Amino acid sequence: MKKPRLLIEEWLPAAAIGVECIRERSTGQQPPDKRLHVWWARRPLVASRAAVLASLLPADFPREVFERLLGFWGSSIAS
Repeated sequence: MKKPRLLIEEWLPAAAIGVECIRERSTGQQPPDKRLHVWWARRPLVASRAAVLASLLPADFPREVFERLLGFWGSSIAS
């Protein structure tokens, strides 16, 4: 039995994911200079969600629905 192709193998909107990661990081809430301890690790939440979701969905899954599930409220990304 042949394994079906997944969405991550066919298409992944890297540009849109990058824009969402930048927007997620730039909340305007920068840590104060004199904080006792600052956690510097960055968690790429949008990129992680996109990779996991795209690795579970079939390749013929509608791209607009994929972007909506991830929260990309802008226009659809051209392939």
